[in-house]
Amino acid sequence: MKIKVYRNLSKAETFSCKPKDFKENRFIEIDSLEVLFGLSHKFCFDSKDRYCYSNVPDIQGNVIIKANVIGSSRKSRMGDEFKTYLTDCSIYLYPIKVTEYPESAFIELREVILPFIYTWICKQINKSDNERLIDSKLIIEWFDNKHRVHDLRPK
Repeated sequence: MKIKVYRNLSKAETFSCKPKDFKENRFIEIDSLEVLFGLSHKFCFDSKDRYCYSNVPDIQGNVIIKANVIGSSRKSRMGDEFKTYLTDCSIYLYPIKVTEYPESAFIELREVILPFIYTWICKQINKSDNERLIDSKLIIEWFDNKHRVHDLRPK
């Protein structure tokens, strides 16, 4: 696991968790994982997302975390069978205003949401070649004083 912090936040902003929270929640066991704090300031869907996913949610709050597990398919040398290889596993954290994210949200994120993300990533990585999705995304949104989880699936 690699952790990178790209942005120093003002006193008015915070991330929903700290790098040590990932180490305490077993993410360190995932060798191919990159955790990126503040690579971009705000989440937005790519133009291709609306065409690639069957269940793009209507985001009404602040996206605080996006997790990606991306694989690629290639034909094996033996026959016409396609094999999926893991190419990217990453978690992006986006800043949120301190006034919009209470202490209870930090606690829930550490105790409930991060373990859920860990389990989700492990399930994606451990799927068989026939089951593995090429590009899976998990989006965590903070809206109306609660975390909302959106699991995007390719069409």
